[in-house]
Amino acid sequence: MRMMKDEKMHNSCATQNATDQIDSSLKIDATGQRPVPLNNFVVRSYSLNFQTSWLESMRLPSSRCIKFSLAIVLVLVLCEVILIHNYLLLAPPPEDDFPSRKYCSVVKISRNGKVSVEKPSDVPMIHPEVFKNLQKRLQYAVREFGPLHFENDSPSLLFDLSTVDLPHCNGFKGNTCDEMLPREKCCGKDGYYSTRTLPLIGQSRHVCCNCSMPLPLQTNQMPKSLHGIFKFHDPYRWEEKKSVAVWHGSNTGYRGNAMFYTNHFRAVARQQGYDGDGDGGGPSIKSTNSINASIWWPTDIKMTPRQKIVDMAMKLNETMPVAMPKHQWGSNDDSNASPAHCRNCSYPPHRRPLLLEASMEKVPWEKMVQHKYIVAVSGNSYASLLKPALLSKSCVLRQDAIATEWYELFMQEWVHYVPVLYDLSDLLEKIQWAMDHDEECKSIGENGRAFALRYFNDSAINEFVHKAISNTLETYRWDDA
Repeated sequence: MRMMKDEKMHNSCATQNATDQIDSSLKIDATGQRPVPLNNFVVRSYSLNFQTSWLESMRLPSSRCIKFSLAIVLVLVLCEVILIHNYLLLAPPPEDDFPSRKYCSVVKISRNGKVSVEKPSDVPMIHPEVFKNLQKRLQYAVREFGPLHFENDSPSLLFDLSTVDLPHCNGFKGNTCDEMLPREKCCGKDGYYSTRTLPLIGQSRHVCCNCSMPLPLQTNQMPKSLHGIFKFHDPYRWEEKKSVAVWHGSNTGYRGNAMFYTNHFRAVARQQGYDGDGDGGGPSIKSTNSINASIWWPTDIKMTPRQKIVDMAMKLNETMPVAMPKHQWGSNDDSNASPAHCRNCSYPPHRRPLLLEASMEKVPWEKMVQHKYIVAVSGNSYASLLKPALLSKSCVLRQDAIATEWYELFMQEWVHYVPVLYDLSDLLEKIQWAMDHDEECKSIGENGRAFALRYFNDSAINEFVHKAISNTLETYRWDDA
């Protein structure tokens, strides 16, 4: 027992000596505050059961060594930051097979018509039904015309698919087409089928993005809708129709875009040498006394085209002037006279000729085809009225389109339709021309119907889709983009 007692006393003395040694390594503040360790940490012993040999082998570094070590670490970190910064500035960007596309999803189309999404767009698809309809359209095309044909016998190809109303990839910015949609925002900036440049597919072709490929992918472009158009039969002969232009539809479109498109189409008209007097390849159009052009203001941009045509119809029917004195009306005051055959007649206020009928109301199609002239006006995208209008026996007056559907590239002005400027500044003159050229307009109406019967049937659309995706439709190559 004495030996055990001596051993405990020995351990107790050793512990006390170790504690005194640790306390002596600390500088005590004069204010009696917490001790500051020389090596940036305080060694506290919560157990007295440790060996003195461990304390003797422990050597705490001096403050000078610690500062020197920290300085070396800081220099190394600074050098690392400089190297990384220079790499980010000078090194080429990493290769990315799918560059960022805000509104475009990268899709892979195989030869058997199967479609899969390789990379989704940055924002969710605006119209997801467009992707589903693309799958259906390709299956229809492959079923009728066999596997798709790709360059170099590739088993599949990549495409950009945009589901927005005006197909593009990266947004609209700028005051002209060149600024608004440069090539890389539509379809890339390199050649065909490179990893950074993909053909663009959409439900229409935007006027500023002419490298895109329009396919019938929207709901009103699918077979069910087109079959419904074919079911309607125009019951009126040309001679039974009213010599009046008509437009009825929904109040769609953006007022903020009116100035942009107005300036764009005016510039295009100037480049083509069109001044409304026949220099643009069509017949000569001259103003007549039967139309008061002063009721229209081509510089007005506070309304969309659809609002303009309604406002124009209201003003036209309220303020149509009488060119001849009242006592000279005489035999010209014929209530049964057709304006087309009485263009030099003057009319009393209660018998003014009606040139244009327009409203923001839904009108049965049977009433629409009672008129000889149907005006197609764009809203947010393409004019969906154009398809049934072509199928009717009426003459179509087509406004410059901000977006075109798949079939419109094959249409010819003055053959399938009468062209009208985007701002509608020449609409009244074109209506008057139509009234003065009844036989020509009848022929244009017949040509339009024959065109629609040719391009709107299922087999023709399947052939179009097959050739467009297979890149055998030369019209849609990027040579003119």
